[in-house]
Amino acid sequence: MKNLISINEGATYDYLPHAFAVLVIGMALLAVHWIPAVVVLSIAIAIIGIKTGIEVDVENRQLRKYKQLFIIRFGEFTSLKNTLKIKLVLNKYDSKLAIPVRNLAWREDPAQLTTFDLIIVDNTENKTVFNQFIKYSLADKTMKALSKIENLDTFNEVAGVLQKQRQMRRR
Repeated sequence: MKNLISINEGATYDYLPHAFAVLVIGMALLAVHWIPAVVVLSIAIAIIGIKTGIEVDVENRQLRKYKQLFIIRFGEFTSLKNTLKIKLVLNKYDSKLAIPVRNLAWREDPAQLTTFDLIIVDNTENKTVFNQFIKYSLADKTMKALSKIENLDTFNEVAGVLQKQRQMRRR
């Protein structure tokens, strides 16, 4: 029996434009016949409900990012047998976004996107970004699940950064 730890990210709406296109096709099919239209509209609703997550197979030292449609999960496992360590790193991306303000005028303010990157370092020192989390709680759950794998070095750099930020707030 596999020892799988599943971290569900929930609906991310990654395929929302695709679902909208299928929805438009389904609405157009209503003019032709209602049976194919219902089938296509059902597919559009299913595409909207696709969920994502991460599974950690502790016993076989594998990790995968999956997509879930109803109860079916699909995604390829990545072997961690040649992995030296796994790091969780904080990344901040700066950009300029047009943001509406109260007086309905548009102004450009610098915006910042924060991601928590799960990086896999193999035995040849190649670094691969496995996933970019938006929520720290999901990234932390993944790191705790990965720490259960024997002889795998995990390093949560974000925890140290967050602890320093908390200490600075208390002063």
